[in-house]
Amino acid sequence: MSRRLKILTVITLLIFLTGVGFLLFPPVSNCVGGIQADSAANKLDEVKENVQESVVVKGKKITSVEQLEKEPDTWVTDENGNPVVFKRDIERLREDSLKYNKRLLTKQGSEAMIGFERAALNLQKYGIFDGVYCYITAPDIGLRLPVYLGSSEQKMSYGAAHMFGTSLPTGGKATNSAIAGHTGYIGRIFFDNIRSLKVGSEVIVTTYWSRLHYKVTGSTVIKPTDTKDLVLDGDSQKLELLTCIDNGKGGFDRYVVLCERAKN
Repeated sequence: MSRRLKILTVITLLIFLTGVGFLLFPPVSNCVGGIQADSAANKLDEVKENVQESVVVKGKKITSVEQLEKEPDTWVTDENGNPVVFKRDIERLREDSLKYNKRLLTKQGSEAMIGFERAALNLQKYGIFDGVYCYITAPDIGLRLPVYLGSSEQKMSYGAAHMFGTSLPTGGKATNSAIAGHTGYIGRIFFDNIRSLKVGSEVIVTTYWSRLHYKVTGSTVIKPTDTKDLVLDGDSQKLELLTCIDNGKGGFDRYVVLCERAKN
Protein backbone atom coordinates (compact mmCIF):
# COMPACT_ATOMS: atom_id res chain seq x y z
CA MET A 1 0.00 0.00 0.00
CA SER A 2 1.39 3.36 -1.03
CA ARG A 3 1.99 6.12 1.50
CA ARG A 4 -0.67 8.26 -0.14
CA LEU A 5 -3.23 5.46 0.02
CA LYS A 6 -2.41 4.88 3.68
CA ILE A 7 -2.99 8.56 4.44
CA LEU A 8 -6.32 8.54 2.60
CA THR A 9 -7.36 5.39 4.45
CA VAL A 10 -6.53 6.97 7.81
CA ILE A 11 -8.40 10.17 6.91
CA THR A 12 -11.43 8.16 5.75
CA LEU A 13 -11.40 6.14 8.96
CA LEU A 14 -11.17 9.30 11.08
CA ILE A 15 -14.08 10.88 9.22
CA PHE A 16 -16.11 7.69 9.69
CA LEU A 17 -15.34 7.48 13.40
CA THR A 18 -16.14 11.18 13.84
CA GLY A 19 -19.52 10.66 12.18
CA VAL A 20 -20.25 7.66 14.37
CA GLY A 21 -19.24 9.71 17.39
CA PHE A 22 -21.68 12.48 16.48
CA LEU A 23 -24.47 9.92 16.04
CA LEU A 24 -23.75 8.18 19.32
CA PHE A 25 -23.14 11.27 21.45
CA PRO A 26 -26.79 12.29 22.11
CA PRO A 27 -28.09 8.86 23.24
CA VAL A 28 -24.94 8.03 25.19
CA SER A 29 -24.83 11.47 26.81
CA ASN A 30 -28.53 11.28 27.71
CA CYS A 31 -28.04 7.82 29.20
CA VAL A 32 -25.14 9.05 31.33
CA GLY A 33 -27.07 12.18 32.30
CA GLY A 34 -30.09 10.10 33.26
CA ILE A 35 -27.93 7.94 35.49
CA GLN A 36 -26.46 11.05 37.13
CA ALA A 37 -29.94 12.53 37.69
CA ASP A 38 -31.19 9.28 39.22
CA SER A 39 -28.09 9.13 41.40
CA ALA A 40 -28.75 12.66 42.72
CA ALA A 41 -32.37 11.79 43.50
CA ASN A 42 -31.39 8.48 45.10
CA LYS A 43 -28.81 10.25 47.22
CA LEU A 44 -31.47 12.61 48.59
CA ASP A 45 -33.58 9.59 49.53
CA GLU A 46 -30.58 7.92 51.18
CA VAL A 47 -29.69 11.04 53.15
CA LYS A 48 -33.34 11.46 54.16
CA GLU A 49 -33.41 7.93 55.53
CA ASN A 50 -30.13 8.38 57.40
CA VAL A 51 -30.59 11.80 58.99
CA GLN A 52 -28.77 11.74 62.34
CA GLU A 53 -29.78 13.25 65.66
CA SER A 54 -26.12 13.48 66.64
CA VAL A 55 -22.67 11.89 66.25
CA VAL A 56 -19.74 11.72 68.63
CA VAL A 57 -16.51 13.21 67.32
CA LYS A 58 -13.37 13.24 69.47
CA GLY A 59 -15.51 12.72 72.52
CA LYS A 60 -17.85 15.60 71.64
CA LYS A 61 -21.55 15.31 70.82
CA ILE A 62 -22.20 16.97 67.46
CA THR A 63 -25.75 17.89 66.43
CA SER A 64 -25.25 20.31 63.50
CA VAL A 65 -22.97 20.98 60.56
CA GLU A 66 -21.91 24.25 62.20
CA GLN A 67 -20.49 22.31 65.16
CA LEU A 68 -18.89 19.74 62.88
CA GLU A 69 -17.10 22.40 60.84
CA LYS A 70 -15.36 23.57 64.02
CA GLU A 71 -13.61 20.21 64.25
CA PRO A 72 -10.62 20.40 61.84
CA ASP A 73 -10.04 17.60 59.35
CA THR A 74 -13.26 15.84 60.34
CA TRP A 75 -15.53 14.25 57.76
CA VAL A 76 -18.38 12.05 58.99
CA THR A 77 -20.35 9.87 56.56
CA ASP A 78 -23.38 7.64 56.85
CA GLU A 79 -23.57 3.97 55.88
CA ASN A 80 -23.92 4.91 52.19
CA GLY A 81 -20.81 7.08 52.23
CA ASN A 82 -22.77 10.34 52.11
CA PRO A 83 -21.86 13.24 54.42
CA VAL A 84 -23.93 13.01 57.58
CA VAL A 85 -26.89 15.41 57.62
CA PHE A 86 -28.30 16.27 61.01
CA LYS A 87 -31.97 16.37 61.98
CA ARG A 88 -31.44 19.80 63.51
CA ASP A 89 -30.14 21.15 60.18
CA ILE A 90 -33.03 19.68 58.18
CA GLU A 91 -35.44 21.28 60.63
CA ARG A 92 -33.65 24.60 60.14
CA LEU A 93 -33.80 24.18 56.38
CA ARG A 94 -37.54 23.63 56.52
CA GLU A 95 -38.04 26.58 58.88
CA ASP A 96 -35.92 28.89 56.72
CA SER A 97 -37.76 27.74 53.60
CA LEU A 98 -41.06 28.66 55.23
CA LYS A 99 -39.64 32.03 56.29
CA TYR A 100 -38.53 32.69 52.70
CA ASN A 101 -42.02 31.86 51.45
CA LYS A 102 -43.62 34.08 54.08
CA ARG A 103 -41.35 36.95 53.03
CA LEU A 104 -42.70 36.62 49.49
CA LEU A 105 -46.19 37.49 50.71
CA THR A 106 -45.14 41.09 51.38
CA LYS A 107 -42.05 41.50 49.17
CA GLN A 108 -42.94 39.62 46.01
CA GLY A 109 -41.77 41.59 42.99
CA SER A 110 -39.64 43.95 45.06
CA GLU A 111 -36.01 44.50 44.16
CA ALA A 112 -34.98 42.26 47.05
CA MET A 113 -36.83 39.31 45.51
CA ILE A 114 -35.88 39.74 41.85
CA GLY A 115 -33.25 37.64 40.12
CA PHE A 116 -34.34 34.15 39.04
CA GLU A 117 -30.73 32.87 38.96
CA ARG A 118 -30.09 33.55 42.65
CA ALA A 119 -30.25 30.74 45.20
CA ALA A 120 -33.02 31.20 47.75
CA LEU A 121 -30.87 29.55 50.44
CA ASN A 122 -27.27 28.43 50.88
CA LEU A 123 -27.66 24.67 51.29
CA GLN A 124 -24.14 24.21 52.61
CA LYS A 125 -25.27 25.93 55.81
CA TYR A 126 -27.50 22.90 56.38
CA GLY A 127 -24.89 20.26 55.54
CA ILE A 128 -26.09 19.69 51.95
CA PHE A 129 -23.09 20.01 49.66
CA ASP A 130 -24.36 18.66 46.33
CA GLY A 131 -26.75 21.60 45.88
CA VAL A 132 -29.89 19.46 45.55
CA TYR A 133 -32.90 20.94 47.37
CA CYS A 134 -35.44 18.37 46.18
CA TYR A 135 -36.28 16.27 43.15
CA ILE A 136 -39.26 16.27 40.82
CA THR A 137 -40.99 13.32 39.19
CA ALA A 138 -43.74 13.07 36.59
CA PRO A 139 -44.54 9.36 36.09
CA ASP A 140 -46.55 9.88 32.87
CA ILE A 141 -43.44 11.07 31.01
CA GLY A 142 -40.73 9.25 32.98
CA LEU A 143 -39.39 12.51 34.43
CA ARG A 144 -37.11 12.34 37.48
CA LEU A 145 -34.74 15.25 37.99
CA PRO A 146 -32.87 16.87 40.88
CA VAL A 147 -33.83 20.47 41.56
CA TYR A 148 -31.15 23.05 42.34
CA LEU A 149 -31.69 26.51 43.83
CA GLY A 150 -31.33 29.35 41.32
CA SER A 151 -32.02 28.94 37.61
CA SER A 152 -28.49 29.67 36.36
CA GLU A 153 -27.20 28.04 33.17
CA GLN A 154 -24.65 26.09 35.19
CA LYS A 155 -27.21 24.53 37.52
CA MET A 156 -29.68 23.88 34.71
CA SER A 157 -27.04 21.85 32.88
CA TYR A 158 -27.38 19.24 35.65
CA GLY A 159 -31.13 19.16 36.21
CA ALA A 160 -34.07 21.44 36.93
CA ALA A 161 -33.86 24.65 38.96
CA HIS A 162 -36.03 26.64 41.33
CA MET A 163 -36.54 30.23 40.21
CA PHE A 164 -35.67 32.73 42.93
CA GLY A 165 -38.52 35.10 43.76
CA THR A 166 -41.06 32.27 43.62
CA SER A 167 -42.08 30.00 46.48
CA LEU A 168 -39.87 27.14 47.56
CA PRO A 169 -41.82 23.87 47.14
CA THR A 170 -42.83 23.36 50.76
CA GLY A 171 -46.57 23.19 50.29
CA GLY A 172 -48.78 25.45 52.36
CA LYS A 173 -51.29 28.12 51.42
CA ALA A 174 -50.39 31.02 49.13
CA THR A 175 -47.44 29.28 47.46
CA ASN A 176 -46.48 29.27 43.80
CA SER A 177 -43.24 27.45 43.00
CA ALA A 178 -41.63 27.90 39.58
CA ILE A 179 -39.19 25.23 38.42
CA ALA A 180 -37.34 25.72 35.14
CA GLY A 181 -35.65 23.19 32.90
CA HIS A 182 -33.97 23.13 29.50
CA THR A 183 -35.52 21.82 26.30
CA GLY A 184 -33.35 20.81 23.34
CA TYR A 185 -30.19 20.66 25.43
CA ILE A 186 -27.68 18.69 23.34
CA GLY A 187 -27.33 15.17 24.64
CA ARG A 188 -29.77 15.55 27.54
CA ILE A 189 -33.51 15.28 28.01
CA PHE A 190 -34.58 17.66 30.75
CA PHE A 191 -38.02 19.28 30.29
CA ASP A 192 -38.30 18.27 26.60
CA ASN A 193 -41.36 16.12 27.27
CA ILE A 194 -43.40 18.29 29.64
CA ARG A 195 -45.63 19.30 26.74
CA SER A 196 -46.89 15.70 26.83
CA LEU A 197 -48.31 16.15 30.32
CA LYS A 198 -52.10 16.14 30.33
CA VAL A 199 -54.65 17.68 32.65
CA GLY A 200 -54.75 15.36 35.65
CA SER A 201 -51.18 14.10 35.24
CA GLU A 202 -49.34 13.79 38.53
CA VAL A 203 -46.21 15.76 39.40
CA ILE A 204 -44.44 14.94 42.67
CA VAL A 205 -41.88 17.02 44.57
CA THR A 206 -39.76 15.17 47.13
CA THR A 207 -37.80 17.19 49.69
CA TYR A 208 -35.81 16.07 52.74
CA TRP A 209 -38.96 16.26 54.89
CA SER A 210 -41.98 15.84 52.61
CA ARG A 211 -43.49 14.40 49.45
CA LEU A 212 -45.89 16.81 47.74
CA HIS A 213 -48.37 15.66 45.10
CA TYR A 214 -49.62 18.06 42.42
CA LYS A 215 -52.01 17.62 39.51
CA VAL A 216 -51.64 19.30 36.12
CA THR A 217 -54.48 21.77 35.57
CA GLY A 218 -53.42 23.18 32.21
CA SER A 219 -50.66 24.86 30.24
CA THR A 220 -49.91 28.21 28.65
CA VAL A 221 -47.29 30.00 26.58
CA ILE A 222 -45.87 33.30 27.85
CA LYS A 223 -43.24 35.82 26.84
CA PRO A 224 -39.88 35.71 28.67
CA THR A 225 -40.74 39.00 30.41
CA ASP A 226 -44.27 37.95 31.39
CA THR A 227 -44.38 36.97 35.07
CA LYS A 228 -48.06 37.35 35.87
CA ASP A 229 -48.55 33.59 36.12
CA LEU A 230 -45.86 33.44 38.82
CA VAL A 231 -47.72 35.75 41.19
CA LEU A 232 -49.08 34.33 44.45
CA ASP A 233 -52.81 33.75 44.14
CA GLY A 234 -54.90 33.68 47.29
CA ASP A 235 -54.60 30.49 49.32
CA SER A 236 -53.82 28.22 46.37
CA GLN A 237 -50.82 25.88 46.33
CA LYS A 238 -49.33 25.99 42.85
CA LEU A 239 -46.39 24.52 41.00
CA GLU A 240 -45.30 25.70 37.55
CA LEU A 241 -42.86 23.97 35.21
CA LEU A 242 -41.24 26.28 32.66
CA THR A 243 -39.14 25.63 29.58
CA CYS A 244 -38.22 27.43 26.36
CA ILE A 245 -40.26 27.00 23.19
CA ASP A 246 -39.58 28.30 19.69
CA ASN A 247 -41.74 31.35 18.95
CA GLY A 248 -41.41 30.89 15.18
CA LYS A 249 -39.67 34.24 14.80
CA GLY A 250 -36.12 33.27 15.64
CA GLY A 251 -36.63 33.67 19.37
CA PHE A 252 -38.11 31.83 22.31
CA ASP A 253 -41.21 32.02 24.46
CA ARG A 254 -41.83 30.08 27.65
CA TYR A 255 -44.04 27.00 27.80
CA VAL A 256 -45.60 26.64 31.25
CA VAL A 257 -47.25 23.59 32.77
CA LEU A 258 -49.67 24.70 35.50
CA CYS A 259 -50.16 22.43 38.52
CA GLU A 260 -52.04 22.63 41.81
CA ARG A 261 -51.51 20.70 45.02
CA ALA A 262 -53.64 17.56 45.01
CA LYS A 263 -56.16 17.30 47.83
CA ASN A 264 -55.36 14.47 50.24
